[in-house]
Amino acid sequence: MKKNQLLYVFATLVIGVALFFSCQKAEVVNGEQELKLKSASNCSVCVPNWMDSKASYSGWIKFNSTNAVPSTFLDVWNDNAQVHYTVYRTSGTFTEVRVNGIMVISGDAISTYSWAVALNPGWKACDQIITSIELRGVSGGTGRTNNPSFTYYLREKCVGCTESFNYTDNGNKTYTFTYTPAEDLVDQPVAFTFAQGVVVTGLGEEWVTAGNTRQKTMSFTKCMPVVWTLSLQANCSGNSSQSNVWTDFKVNNVSKKGELSNITQTCP
Repeated sequence: MKKNQLLYVFATLVIGVALFFSCQKAEVVNGEQELKLKSASNCSVCVPNWMDSKASYSGWIKFNSTNAVPSTFLDVWNDNAQVHYTVYRTSGTFTEVRVNGIMVISGDAISTYSWAVALNPGWKACDQIITSIELRGVSGGTGRTNNPSFTYYLREKCVGCTESFNYTDNGNKTYTFTYTPAEDLVDQPVAFTFAQGVVVTGLGEEWVTAGNTRQKTMSFTKCMPVVWTLSLQANCSGNSSQSNVWTDFKVNNVSKKGELSNITQTCP
């Protein structure tokens, strides 16, 4: 059973440091509800490296609950023992940070502050971390922000995997294909093979048609599944009651189909 992780900042704060944050930022989302949904949507998928669990938020904190504090971001990620936070402004400063109502730093104007909070032993992926953050002494506004509450869903690190490929028949002639590599792969030729005349929907314009195949050069991250959901419409021009629509999937010219059956559709 999943347990909500309780956040006790006063017992676990790591010394914050005032420094300009220069690491590459993850995709930024706006609003507490959106970032909660984003965090929850992929929490069950393991990450190759702990930093890959990082989410970056903008528009998350406001002056007097109305106007968003400009150029202000929050990064959150976890490792096996802690949840890590960095609040920073790309333009402007603040002098005080309060976490769950507790003042954790107050003093000179800074643009970046980082801290970490210990996790309870036995935590699991998708356990929730709930916290609130308030800034004071904020330049460019009233000097004090609201105190928004955030829900972050923990991620687990991949501990190893075997290469796999499979598909799921979703009904309505749509199919979900999933490929998981056992190692990092860079600039590999990838090819789906379909039966002649099949109408394929769901692959982007970057996929090149070559005969009965759709091809693209791709890079993959170890243990990170890649998913395609495709709509396939058979070419029922013959007299057969069944028609193949999909027959193979290759990476670097090596078939990953294994013992999977061809996908067929019934012809009228």
